[in-house]
Amino acid sequence: EELSSTFGFARGVVIASPHGDLELLAWSGSEKPTDLAVGVDRVVSRAWECRKGQLLRAIDPATDPRLASLIPDARNVLVVPLLRGQRQGLGAVVVERGRGHATMRRWVIAMVEQFAEHAALALHNAWLTEERESQLRTIQSLEQQLRAHNDELGAKVAERTDELRDVITDLREIDEQRRRLLEHVVRAAEEERTRIAHDIHDDPVQKIVALKMQLELLRKKHPG
Repeated sequence: EELSSTFGFARGVVIASPHGDLELLAWSGSEKPTDLAVGVDRVVSRAWECRKGQLLRAIDPATDPRLASLIPDARNVLVVPLLRGQRQGLGAVVVERGRGHATMRRWVIAMVEQFAEHAALALHNAWLTEERESQLRTIQSLEQQLRAHNDELGAKVAERTDELRDVITDLREIDEQRRRLLEHVVRAAEEERTRIAHDIHDDPVQKIVALKMQLELLRKKHPG
């Protein structure tokens, strides 16, 4: 719109993309032109190679079908390349002088080229900003996922720790029961051994005492 009002251009479009296939970014007038087809027209490629504006009496639909669809029946057209670092082609500024106008003056072309140079820098910076913001969003999303994973892992570790603590408590209780049972078995065995020992000891003693008493009686009955 600024170019159209300043230099009296009838129509104009800005096509550019950081990914190769150009997209329609801006246009003069209230009605949006036809969506841009995939690919790059020959005149745009030539502008990138020459790194300067290209003047056309008319747009040839056979060689430049995309520009012909964006600016139908255009006359006295200027195609100025959008370049990054004077090397990589980012797009183009395409303006129409219109029918009944003389050829564009050199200073007008220079002004449009200067505008295109600033526009290319601004677009490149904007795309870099978008890319950085996209990467930042990706990093933030990964950080959130990592934080959630750590929280989930921490909860699982705490749960497993509680389970392990319960298992250890149960094992200690089982070990204490085993120890008490072992003590009971040992004590019972000792008591049984003592009882058996007493039984074995008392019976012979009783028999010897009885035999001694019988011998005493016999001695009294039969002194000789």
